[in-house]
Amino acid sequence: MAERQWVFICGCSRSGTSATALLLRSHPNVAMGTERYASRLRSQKYLTPDLFEKDRFCRNRIDGDSHQNHLNWYYDQLYQRFDDCTHIGDKIPDMHPHFAAMRENFPGAKFLFMLRHVQPVANSFEVRSLEAGPERAWPANRDGFVAVNEWNQSMRDVEAAMTSDDIRVVDYDRLFKSDDLLREILGFLSLELTPEIRAFWRKGVRKRRVIDGKVRNSLSAAHLANIEKNADLDMYKRLLAASENQAASSTQARR
Repeated sequence: MAERQWVFICGCSRSGTSATALLLRSHPNVAMGTERYASRLRSQKYLTPDLFEKDRFCRNRIDGDSHQNHLNWYYDQLYQRFDDCTHIGDKIPDMHPHFAAMRENFPGAKFLFMLRHVQPVANSFEVRSLEAGPERAWPANRDGFVAVNEWNQSMRDVEAAMTSDDIRVVDYDRLFKSDDLLREILGFLSLELTPEIRAFWRKGVRKRRVIDGKVRNSLSAAHLANIEKNADLDMYKRLLAASENQAASSTQARR
């Protein structure tokens, strides 16, 4: 088996963590869970490398691993090519409070922190809360007001943790607009731009256009007032600037 690079994706919910995980999944050398061990992390049972061994990761779901009640088709397909994967990890949006433990347990790990403007994040929270029901995992009280608090906290956690170069802040609004950011992410992870991930990215561009055209605004005047009063837009701007500086550094390094 090739030497392993740990990769983890986090960020405030509804900030593109799932889209980014699916994008990386399309790379033939990546094994990426989507909240495979989310419940374990949230219950303070910190993640350890043994959870990412082939059989445990792809086939052996144990109660308490995740809110997902089964392993879907991806893990069966992944099992067949797992030994060729050089990069393995999980997408857990609220991993950001646990950077210290993750760094200790996964030496050399790299983290993608997804950053998105508060307004679409809050709108998505609100839509999810309005659609909540017995068949859905999203609770009705996790709404557009709660979103602002979670958004602020995620940024506070990542800003405090950016003491080394193992965190890449990814501006989700750029991800499917130009392949420059895709190349930057792959460079950060030391992955090649393969035909598979390039094709998946192009599909993502088309899908994003369709989704953006259908998004409905569910934020009331009270939601917007709460955003104006409580959203830490200065910190958001600082992280955007950090993302731009990281992009500039990676571009310079490739020359």
